[in-house]
Amino acid sequence: MKIKTAALFAAIIGWSGFIFSNSLKSRAESSHQSSGLEELLEKLVRWLGFDGSGLNFALIVRKGAHIFEFFLLCLLLYCFFDALIKNKKTVNLLSATVTFAEAAADECLQIISGRDASVKDVFVDCIGSVFAYLTVKIILKIRTAKEL
Repeated sequence: MKIKTAALFAAIIGWSGFIFSNSLKSRAESSHQSSGLEELLEKLVRWLGFDGSGLNFALIVRKGAHIFEFFLLCLLLYCFFDALIKNKKTVNLLSATVTFAEAAADECLQIISGRDASVKDVFVDCIGSVFAYLTVKIILKIRTAKEL
C-alpha cells in the first residue's frame, strides 16, 4: 500500500510539473507545440468527409489539451486519496478541490510567461475533473455489476 501511494504521489507531482511547465511556455512556444496536432485534426476532419472550414482547430486542440491534463490529474488524485481515505465523498471532494486549486494556480502562472489568464480556462480545466469523476463512477458501477 505504501508503494502504491508513493508511486501515485510521484505521478501527481510529475504530472503537475508537466502542466505547470506548459503554462510557463511563451505564447509562441505553446502555439508551435500544438500546431502539429492541429494539422492532424484538420486532416482527420477532412478525411472523414467534413469541410471543417468553420472550425477553430487551434481552440479545439488547446482546450482539449487542458481538459485532458486535468482529467488525468484528477484521476491520479482520486486514486491517491482513495488509497488513503475510506470515505468516498471526502475522496471526491479532495480530488475536485485540489484539481480546481491547481487549475487556478496554472492560470496565474501563465501571466508570468506573458500569456493571458482566464477564469473561463479554469472552468475548462475543471471539465476534465468532471470527466474524471464520471469515469470513476462508471468504472465502479461496472465493477459492482460484475461482482453480482
